[in-house]
Amino acid sequence: MTGSRPGFGRFSRSMLLDLSRLHGSREHFERTFQPAAFDPQDEEYRVVTAVELSMDVVKAGGSAFRVTGRARTRLQLQCSRCLDDIEMPVEVGFELRYVPQTENKADEPDREIAEDDLTTAMERLDAERLDLHIHVVGDRGFRTALNAVERARANRSDAWRIQVTLAHDELIDPSDMPRAAGLGVILNWSPHWSGGMFGVAAAEHLGWERFNRMYQFNPVITSGGTVTYGSDVVTQYEANRADPFFGMQVGHTRVDPQYPMQPGPGTVEGTQIREPMSARLSLEDLLHGYTLNGAIQLRLADRIGSIEVGKSANLVVLDDDLFDLPADKIQNVEPVAVLFEGRLVHGTLQ
Repeated sequence: MTGSRPGFGRFSRSMLLDLSRLHGSREHFERTFQPAAFDPQDEEYRVVTAVELSMDVVKAGGSAFRVTGRARTRLQLQCSRCLDDIEMPVEVGFELRYVPQTENKADEPDREIAEDDLTTAMERLDAERLDLHIHVVGDRGFRTALNAVERARANRSDAWRIQVTLAHDELIDPSDMPRAAGLGVILNWSPHWSGGMFGVAAAEHLGWERFNRMYQFNPVITSGGTVTYGSDVVTQYEANRADPFFGMQVGHTRVDPQYPMQPGPGTVEGTQIREPMSARLSLEDLLHGYTLNGAIQLRLADRIGSIEVGKSANLVVLDDDLFDLPADKIQNVEPVAVLFEGRLVHGTLQ
C-alpha cells in the first residue's frame, strides 16, 4: 500500500506498508516521515515539518482493506500577496479503501470512489443532514452515483432527507436517464458545452455511437427529473461564456459560435449542429433550469426562483423577448434592469 498526493513527488520504500503481513483483522499504525521523503516537492507548497501519520487498517472482506486515520504536518505556501512565504498547520482525516491492483478489471477503468464507499459516505452525510454535490463525467460514473443513492436511500429508509446533485453528466446511458427522477437526484449541466467547445477528440475513446449520445438531458426532463444550469467557468479568459444567455443559445441550438463543429462526423448532416438534433433544449426548459430549478437545488424555492406572491422580488428586465429572437441572437440579450429583494441594483425601469 502506498499513499500519494499530487505535487508530493516520489515516495521512498520506507513509506510502503505490506498489507500481506498484517497479523489480525485490525491493526493500528503510527508513522513519522521527514520532509525529505517527499522530495522533489511542489513549487507552490512544501512539507516543512515531519508528517505524523496515525491510522487503522481493517480487513474489509476478501483482499480489500479499509484505512482510516489522520495526518498532521506544516506546509510552507507561496503567497503572491505577501512579502514572504507563509506556513500553516495541516491536520486532515482520511478514510480509504484499497484493493490489490490485480483485482482491477482491464475493461473497467478506475473510479475516484467505489460504489460501496460512496454509499457509506451518503449514509453518513444523510445522518448529518449535509447535501452532496458530485462531479460526474462518464456513464459508468453516473450509474455508480445513482446506484449509491438507491442503496443509501434504502438503508436509511424514512430517515433519508439529503439532496444529491450530480454535476456535468456529459454521458448518461439511456437506461439511467429516467432513474434520476425516481431517486430525487438533481442534474446540473453547463449548457455552453453543448456544442463544439471540446471538439471531437472524445470520439477516439468513446466511439462515435456513444460520442453522439453525449450532452442529452431531454429524456431526464421528460421523465420528471430536475435539471439545473450553470457555467463551471473558473478562468478570466472564458468569463464571457458564464453569461447565461450565451449558455441558453448554445444549449438551445447545439452550435457554439466560438467553437463551431464543422459538418461531418458528430454533427447533423450538412450542418454545424452537434448530434443529436433531439438533444436541443427548449427555451422553456432552459429558463426553468436557470431559475426555479436552480432555487430547488439551493433549497430556496420557497423564497426565490419564480415570480409569486410572498417570494422575494428578484427580477430581471431584458432588452428583448427571448421567444421572438432568432436562435443565433440569444447571446446578445442584455438586462436593462435588475431588482434584488425589491431594490433596483442595476439599470433603470423607465
